[in-house]
Amino acid sequence: MKRPSNIRSSKLAIATIIFGTAVPALAQTTDSVADSVVADTNGAQESVQASKDVRPIVPMGGSIDPFSGSIDPFSGSLDPFSGSIDPFAGNINPFEGNIDPFAGNLNPFHGEIRALWGAIDPFGGNLDPFAGNVDPFAGNVDPFRGNLDPFAGQTDPLSGATLPSYMEMNGFWHSFGATWRETNLQLNDIAENGNTGVKRDVLEAQINSLISQSQNVWGNAIQARTGQSFEASFLDPLFAKFGISDNRVWGFRSLSQAQRAQLVTEWFDGLMQYSGNDRVDHWMRTINWTPELTKIQGSGADSVIGILDSSIVNDPDLEGNVFHSGGYQAHVGGHGTGVASLLIADHDGFGVMGIAPNASVATYNPFDDTGSASWADIRAGIVSLKSANASVINMSLGVSGWTLHPEWNNVFNDSNVKLVAKDTVFVIAAGNDGMTQTQNVEFKRNSDIGLIVVGAVDPLGNISSLSNKPGSVCLTDQGNCVSDYHLRDIFIVAPGELILMSDGNGGVTRRSGTSFAAPLVSGAITLLHDRWPWLAEHPEETVRIILDSAQDLGAPGVDDVYGAGLLDVEASQSPLSFDSLSFYEHRGGKKVQRRAADLQQTGVGATWNAEGVFLTMFENIGKTHRDFVVPFSSQLIGQKSNVTGSNEYFQSYITQRFVDWSTGFSGLNASGGFTDIASYSSPKREGWNFAVSAANPTAYLRNGRQGEIPHSAVKFGDAAGKFSFNAGYGQGAIALLGQNSFGLTSDYDTDTGGLNPVLGLASGGGFVDAEFAVSKNTKIAFGMTSRRLDHSENMALTEAERGQLRGAKDYQASAFNLRMTHKPLKAATVSVSFATLNEKDGLLGVQSALDNDLRHGSTSRTMTVGASFDLPHGINIAASATAALTKSNGGTDQNLRTSGNVRSSAYAFSIGKQGLMRKDDRLRLSFTQPLHVENGTLEYSAVEVIDRSTGEIGNVTRDFRITDQSRRFTGEFLYATPIKGGGELSFFGRAQYDANSGAGVNQIIAGGLLSVPF
Repeated sequence: MKRPSNIRSSKLAIATIIFGTAVPALAQTTDSVADSVVADTNGAQESVQASKDVRPIVPMGGSIDPFSGSIDPFSGSLDPFSGSIDPFAGNINPFEGNIDPFAGNLNPFHGEIRALWGAIDPFGGNLDPFAGNVDPFAGNVDPFRGNLDPFAGQTDPLSGATLPSYMEMNGFWHSFGATWRETNLQLNDIAENGNTGVKRDVLEAQINSLISQSQNVWGNAIQARTGQSFEASFLDPLFAKFGISDNRVWGFRSLSQAQRAQLVTEWFDGLMQYSGNDRVDHWMRTINWTPELTKIQGSGADSVIGILDSSIVNDPDLEGNVFHSGGYQAHVGGHGTGVASLLIADHDGFGVMGIAPNASVATYNPFDDTGSASWADIRAGIVSLKSANASVINMSLGVSGWTLHPEWNNVFNDSNVKLVAKDTVFVIAAGNDGMTQTQNVEFKRNSDIGLIVVGAVDPLGNISSLSNKPGSVCLTDQGNCVSDYHLRDIFIVAPGELILMSDGNGGVTRRSGTSFAAPLVSGAITLLHDRWPWLAEHPEETVRIILDSAQDLGAPGVDDVYGAGLLDVEASQSPLSFDSLSFYEHRGGKKVQRRAADLQQTGVGATWNAEGVFLTMFENIGKTHRDFVVPFSSQLIGQKSNVTGSNEYFQSYITQRFVDWSTGFSGLNASGGFTDIASYSSPKREGWNFAVSAANPTAYLRNGRQGEIPHSAVKFGDAAGKFSFNAGYGQGAIALLGQNSFGLTSDYDTDTGGLNPVLGLASGGGFVDAEFAVSKNTKIAFGMTSRRLDHSENMALTEAERGQLRGAKDYQASAFNLRMTHKPLKAATVSVSFATLNEKDGLLGVQSALDNDLRHGSTSRTMTVGASFDLPHGINIAASATAALTKSNGGTDQNLRTSGNVRSSAYAFSIGKQGLMRKDDRLRLSFTQPLHVENGTLEYSAVEVIDRSTGEIGNVTRDFRITDQSRRFTGEFLYATPIKGGGELSFFGRAQYDANSGAGVNQIIAGGLLSVPF
């Protein structure tokens, strides 16, 4: 039929093609129209302009036959889906020649785009759904891991049936994939070479194997949900669609390779609808998006997405998010439903997953029943969506032959649009012509709006053959090409081929087009606006974040093909440059800004878990900022180096001789036994005793006692024992506390020792101690000890950990101790000690990488009560208990400080035996509770975002308890015996118990040491 001569413009009906099945709508004619926009999901289009005002606009996807290869289902003499008579070929083709009412640039079937051409065959290379990039059972988007028991099937909420478990599905698809590849190879061989050597019964057995495997795993789930058998509800409809009847071997042989690819993809997608899990698709890994990222960063609950597209239909999940709608009611082949599903489909165990599943949606359908729209429709749609407060508007539509049509400038500068469209990011699909734009576009820059044009890449990351490209054209201002303002500067790419989405009929399908790359970008923007709501008022900065965080593709930097590069959702949620981050400290009542680079990457051996307390970092972007939080505990530097493995613990013992076969302090420490310190005592001279004590040079290279000069000291006293003086460098805690039965440095360690770990924090440097007899059996002593620790030399840490701490403040502490010792019996000694510990900028051995945290240090006051008994047969029993109060010094002009006192405790018990199996062997058994914080609260003042709607920052003070939730206990035995020639044989063992871990004894280690002199 001839086109009526009185028609000034016409609108094109949408023809949606899904897996090669075309459903063209009938054309309609209209009276005179000022503007005309045509919508098309079929890739390339040709425009007919009856007047200068015609501006054809089309949806950019859903039209590409994903399974065409060398055979175009819409050209030639053979339609692979309808037999030998092709209604779209030859002289009777109603869409071709002079009688084609849609001829020219608007032909929905024009062009050579093939979504599955060559390397993008979904079952060749990296697109094999049973391996590689789209393997649903591998990678960080695996929906079948986490809390789901891999060995137990889920319950189908629709039918109550038990669904296949993760292990079953995993094994099934790998087995199915292997069988299919072998079958496909044989079918290819027959098609290409006419190979008659392939026996029919072999092919039949392989096809039957595919069917039986599927039925065994999925049959019950399908039967329970549909009420029909596996064959009736799944297999028969699938095979019938491809013309496969009872003679299945012949049916498979009659299919082209592209048709077989379509068949097995629909087989895969069809069965996975019964998995009870959301579907994983290849685009997720490509753009670094995972459901977990959406869960952590926000799922769009506080954001409004505007969708300028055809109506959302037949999907209650999607429709439930729509609170505002306008425009026409045309479905356009489910195009709008597919776009919406990529944005907001719920993570509910069914179908696809949207990037922002909890976002609210406003929709406007600019397409009438002909599937076309005018520029007036577009303007009205923007005004409608902005009335619903949409901060991002997705527009998967465009004009054939343009990556960005010049009319968009008029749209955004329309008075009605300008009145409402500020603070908006517009995302426009680039189009499916496979062309490069060569004509500059007048596009006046407006900081109140942001614009991103989105092209498509294939699943291999290459620019899609269907995608339009930006080229080197300028976005001009009154004809002038402004520097650094080219179309490529606002162009980004995202996956756009074979994207799984809702089909608008209650199921899922795969489609290709830049239409389906655009919503991935819009979803990423929605997550930004949800995490940082004030960015919605800064569209230019929002666009910058998306573009600057893109993965560079093609030529280095922004280029004419990929623009800024590939969308990277994870990178957009992260700082663009860690070096540009800053934070604030309180100094003198003022906020002082600091660079993040000033921070040390610390947290090694952190003592406290400051749960719920964070350090806020800021990133300045244009006229606004973003905040990022890191756990405050990551900035804490702890002195505890928890030994986690028996090998490490064994090595810490190997590096020292933990047994000294002298008699302790040779009379000055009357009880012999296990000690880290050896000594030499001189003969009496003129009524005085003189002794020198020393240690093996490696004695303190463990448990934080590193980088120090080995213990060395001198001690002298009068012969009557009324006065003694001890001075040196090393383990002052042992000297000052004077507990004879606890002579190992580990007895004073905060992580392992229960004697006085607080005093042990100041042990390792210079010390001095003086003791006076006030009566026959009572002595009083006082002394001081100090310590300085360089973290970068901490041998208890790994080289990497030490490297992280280089440049951190040295730990410095000093202590004063007053001790009274009394012997009520000859074989018994009791003592009480009072100690004051001053830490320069720490608290119980913990520092911060921030200068203004605990910068005035802290003071601890402790009391230790101890007793020891020498029993017959060389047995010694000793016990000790310590209580401490700790409080930070200074006032509130420091970020971190205590709130009241921190109470802590420790205690120890030991029993020793000399002469267990021979006269000179020794055994020590000990039981300790290391340093335990009984009760304590810290205050942390920080500068944070205090209004998440506006981004306003201010001072916030939070407190967190540092009470140890878990009370630890340790038990240890040491045994040693000398061997002939001056050597020794020793054994040790240690068990650690965490009272609240539920795991009981959580560390048991043992070892031995044989030393033979030669």
